[in-house]
Amino acid sequence: MAKKPTDTGTTVYKIVDVSGNKIKTLFHSHNGTKVLPVGEWLAAKRKMVKDGSSPTYYVAGWHVFLELDDAHHYLAKFKNLAPKAIVRCRACGLRDKAHSPSPVKLANSLLVEELVWQQGE
Repeated sequence: MAKKPTDTGTTVYKIVDVSGNKIKTLFHSHNGTKVLPVGEWLAAKRKMVKDGSSPTYYVAGWHVFLELDDAHHYLAKFKNLAPKAIVRCRACGLRDKAHSPSPVKLANSLLVEELVWQQGE
């Protein structure tokens, strides 16, 4: 569990996987698990990472969107939506993901609040 940020954060939306009643990260684990607890602040690991085969490195962060519509539009790029979902979160330390053409932002800290959309519902 991360130390609670000094501010309450900004409302953001995150695309996630859902397995049963568990909300999970799409690709990378956090502290040895892909499960994202609800109501708990999580700090992104401060390390250099890259996306897939991209040669561009950047400082890691939680991938989020400022608008629910942006998350839905980005989700449309996925070939297999099930069991994808979107959760509303609070985020601190937001910054642009400079090399991305999408409106995705990176956050230093994230608190998952609730599921707002799930494939098939």
